[in-house]
Amino acid sequence: MNTLGERIKWARANAGLSQTELGQKLGYGDKAKSRISNWETNISSPSVEQLAKLCFILQINPNVLVPVELDELETAAQDYVRNRKISQLNAAGRRKADDYIDDLLAVDKYTIDANSAAGRKSNADIFDNDYLYNHPAFNKPTDPDDETAQKEAHDEP
Repeated sequence: MNTLGERIKWARANAGLSQTELGQKLGYGDKAKSRISNWETNISSPSVEQLAKLCFILQINPNVLVPVELDELETAAQDYVRNRKISQLNAAGRRKADDYIDDLLAVDKYTIDANSAAGRKSNADIFDNDYLYNHPAFNKPTDPDDETAQKEAHDEP
């Protein structure tokens, strides 16, 4: 399994879902099968948000699909959430946020050493505590039955 598409296909098959079923769970309606097929054949690739939803639906660790260092994955997730927040600000609010960041960077106790793991979560912290899966950036299913079923499936050993 060298490509992202091959890993998506493997994870989908392991979950016992067809391309159509997975695409529908992701909310793609009529284009469900073609969207998943395009990913699995590497014609196109899912966005980071789509990858997060895939991992949630398939109940897999994101590292299965995108083998990267967890620090990189966590940083990308945090950056995504931070950028979503900042994008909701007007120009004056963005300048103010930049000023706050500059002020924080000027104080040693708010910065991390590039060679240190301070302030970083371990694999266990991230995945055992559902850090990524329970983050509001991942749009959980709105149907209470689906959410309950997925939570129960996720909680099983």
